[in-house]
Amino acid sequence: MKILSENTELTTIQVAEILNVSRPLLIKLFEIGRIRYHKIGIDIGACGLKMSYTTKQY
Repeated sequence: MKILSENTELTTIQVAEILNVSRPLLIKLFEIGRIRYHKIGIDIGACGLKMSYTTKQY
């Protein structure tokens, strides 16, 4: 398990690797609001992002 500081900036590929999911699934999780993120730059995949995971109670 990796421990990252709160202000760590990662690419979508790095986040997908850490979470052990595919990049397309990660993007879908962003789109449906399951993972909050902040884009840094123009393209979501080519530049850094800040994210935080949110859990939902069902």
